[in-house]
Amino acid sequence: MNWDALGAIGEVSGALILIVSVIYLGRQVRESNAHARAESERHVQESWNRILNNETNNRDIMDVMHKGYGSLNDLNDIEKSIFVQTLGQKINHLEMVLRMENNGLLPKDIADTFRKIVLLQVGTPGGLEFWSLSNAFFQKLSTDYLNENLRKQDGE
Repeated sequence: MNWDALGAIGEVSGALILIVSVIYLGRQVRESNAHARAESERHVQESWNRILNNETNNRDIMDVMHKGYGSLNDLNDIEKSIFVQTLGQKINHLEMVLRMENNGLLPKDIADTFRKIVLLQVGTPGGLEFWSLSNAFFQKLSTDYLNENLRKQDGE
């Protein structure tokens, strides 16, 4: 066997190793992306459950939210603060969900669920009062989504 033949065998072997390495790397990237998406879904659900648990495990907060969805005028100053903080957490959570969806970390159906829940709550009479006073303080994705869909509800 001469040097040219050994060189050709080395080149073919190198090409095969490169192909196998690229295939392996592609598989690792896909698995890593799938893991990141699963972790994102888990994080979104857990953070939402913490918000809900805070609300549902405290009868006073539940009462405040129920009254506040009717009208902010039905709340005293402390209750208004509780309402604003609780609904604000939900809007901030929606922002996180929308960002994750835009980055390909959450499927549309999960994001749609949170869109509908928050829109329903902000679309109440008290939620609309809250939103008209505070929408400038929230981030772009959630603000744009809520403003657009609240206008649709009004028939604009």
